[in-house]
Amino acid sequence: MKVVGGVALGPRERIVLLEVGEEWLVIGVVPGQIRTLHRMVKGDATPADTLPVAGEKPFRQWLQSVTERRKHG
Repeated sequence: MKVVGGVALGPRERIVLLEVGEEWLVIGVVPGQIRTLHRMVKGDATPADTLPVAGEKPFRQWLQSVTERRKHG
């Protein structure tokens, strides 16, 4: 298991992208609860660590683009 990226949504809420085997899991973490929000094949999209670094904004953009691509494709 490897953390690919993450973003804070609030003081105690996060979204994390995990690599587990050949799969990426988008995980929502809030106090007392962890949920899988989305699953995709590892490498299905460009990992967040290859995007330009400017705080946490690149991960948000990447996650939004992956989610939109999966909905339309």
